[in-house]
Amino acid sequence: MTVSDTKADTCVRQMCCPWKHPDAWISGPTMILAEEDREAFRREAYRRKLGEGELLEELVKRYLADRGRGLGHSES
Repeated sequence: MTVSDTKADTCVRQMCCPWKHPDAWISGPTMILAEEDREAFRREAYRRKLGEGELLEELVKRYLADRGRGLGHSES
């Protein structure tokens, strides 16, 4: 048995190994962004001292909250 076969292969540190987080959405949608937009996104994450996934999470949650469709709400 290896470490990856156990529950010890879970991590909540989003900067170094976000794919091991229990709530990770590994097979999420693909985004199509121009290289300049990807670089701007990376710079913004760095500026905020966040991982790119953390920044994306923040933006999605804010988008949903602004539209009153946070977690637990279905679109009618």
